[in-house]
Amino acid sequence: MEFVESTEVEEVMQNLQIGAEVVNEHVCRLDLAEQADLTRHELKLEPEQLATRLDEILGRLSLDQLLLVPTGKWSDILDAVAFGMAEVEAWQEFDHVATVHRNGRDPVLCHSTDLPLLRRLIEILSRDGEGEEQSLQVLAPSTRMVLEVSPPDRFRAAFADPVRVDLVSDLLDS
Repeated sequence: MEFVESTEVEEVMQNLQIGAEVVNEHVCRLDLAEQADLTRHELKLEPEQLATRLDEILGRLSLDQLLLVPTGKWSDILDAVAFGMAEVEAWQEFDHVATVHRNGRDPVLCHSTDLPLLRRLIEILSRDGEGEEQSLQVLAPSTRMVLEVSPPDRFRAAFADPVRVDLVSDLLDS
């Protein structure tokens, strides 16, 4: 997992027609532009199910790269998971680099090899986090999709790719 400058992904987001909606002074949510094949889902899950659901969806989609973007600042997420992730060695490396990005929303590039770390992060975030400022959004440079995990119990998904949504529709209907 590595930080990338927001300016580096602006073109990707424009190509995918992903915009940003300022919800309030602390929360900025990514969303897909309206179009005919856009589908949206919002689920209320038990906190311990959020990481599993995200992991199942990402596993079925077989994506090589993901971008992680907080709705608030990274400090909101880092503070929420500090204790729970303290013993995770891979997280310690990331956390050290993240101190430079604490007060921003720079995206994090995540590769398929980082999925176990992402799952652990979501497990801790859903257990120890609370509220929209600590939500984490997941998008893929290769498809029009925005997923959001909002602790303690909300999961949002927006897809503008009917083939991909068909792959995971059963996970979005429950």
